[in-house]
Amino acid sequence: MAQNENQLRKVKIPKDKIKTMQKDIAKFGVEGVKTLPKKKSMEVEKVKKIKEEIKEKAILEAEKQREIMRLKKEEIEEKEKTMLEEKQRETVSAEKEDIEMKEEAEKEQATIKEEENVDEKTKEDAETIRETTEKEVKESIEKERRRLEEERREKEEKEKADREREEREKEKRKINIGQEKEKVEKELELFPEKKQPFEIIKNSLNLKLSKIEENVSALEKKEEGIEERVKTVQKEEEKLQKAEKRDIKKEKEIEKERWKLEELRKEFENSRWTLDNEKVETEKKIRENNEDYKTILEKETELKKRMEEILAIQEVLKLKKEKEKLEKEFAKIQTRKKPIELKKASLSEQKRKLKETLDNVLDQEQQIEQGVGIIEEKEALTVQPDKKREIESERREKEDERRKIETRKWSLEESIQKNDSEIQSAELDYQKIISLENKIKIRIDDINSKTEEKPEKEYIICPFCKFKNKIGLKFCTQCGKSLE
Repeated sequence: MAQNENQLRKVKIPKDKIKTMQKDIAKFGVEGVKTLPKKKSMEVEKVKKIKEEIKEKAILEAEKQREIMRLKKEEIEEKEKTMLEEKQRETVSAEKEDIEMKEEAEKEQATIKEEENVDEKTKEDAETIRETTEKEVKESIEKERRRLEEERREKEEKEKADREREEREKEKRKINIGQEKEKVEKELELFPEKKQPFEIIKNSLNLKLSKIEENVSALEKKEEGIEERVKTVQKEEEKLQKAEKRDIKKEKEIEKERWKLEELRKEFENSRWTLDNEKVETEKKIRENNEDYKTILEKETELKKRMEEILAIQEVLKLKKEKEKLEKEFAKIQTRKKPIELKKASLSEQKRKLKETLDNVLDQEQQIEQGVGIIEEKEALTVQPDKKREIESERREKEDERRKIETRKWSLEESIQKNDSEIQSAELDYQKIISLENKIKIRIDDINSKTEEKPEKEYIICPFCKFKNKIGLKFCTQCGKSLE
């Protein structure tokens, strides 16, 4: 177009002017021929030829101008045609977008309705699970209550028989262990003097071991610092190796620095090995000293146990009454504890089922998210509008599926939270009972430790006086004779 316009600027001769020029030239030619003398006929011929050449050139220029105008007109018509087609395509595209937007809105409405239906269904499922669980709990509690009632009656009858038998045995017992008590007290007085040398050695070795461990710890910290520096050097070395142009001098410097650090680390390691050997030797001496010390402690402990047994016998009658009272209270606690245990178990089972359902939903959600990720990758790589629209539609379907799954997930998580709250409440009640039960157990154990009896009725019967002795004793608490 620029070239054509330049040509138009060079030649701007209208058609009517061209015709006038042709007439003038023809007229000039005729008149010139008539007036010129014969001697100038050759010059006239030359002029005539020049005029004809000018005429031909003018005709050619006019034809070129007409051709340029025709091309320009065609170009303008082509542009108008292209613009018209683009407008038509934009109109069709806008209509398609309107249709797609309407379809998308309808899909969203349908999805919301489906989500509401899924949420309602999930709540109904959770409520069904809860009702079933509660029914099972009630049945289990009733069944367990009847069983506990029967066990309680049997236990009361057995305890009554045991109490009557023990009362008869108490009347036959005569405790006379004054001399043994005096002998045990004298032997116990000698143990502090026997233990002192071992305690001094033990303290000395422990102090030495502590210093060794401090030194080892300090060395380990230094080693860690060296290792960090080595790592830094290695990173610099890797950077140099990856560089486009190698710096041999710099690499040598870094490698030499690493050598120094490795040598320094070897020195620290050698020092640590020496300390480790000292530590092993010191620990060996401590173990040997502890073995000897342990033998004395065992003898002392045995005598202390014997003294405790002697004192416990004197208090047995008083503690026995307290024990009987505590055992009755303990039995009542067991009756209260069992239903809560069943409730906890039932709630845990309910939670397990809900968790299984939630895990399945989470798996589905993960699969859908992976699918969405793959579709988005395809979408990013697609340029064609039609293909891109298909992929976007597929992505929307996946997103709708994910929304349904997420709605169901929320409902299940709410049910699990409610279940957790119930479990927590049951756990609080259970811990209160357990706390009271533990207090009673501790007190009963304390009484049993003083009366040579255990709740499980584990004991050794003396072959001479038939007294029930605590497991682990070598002599009878009643008569003092050997139980072996």
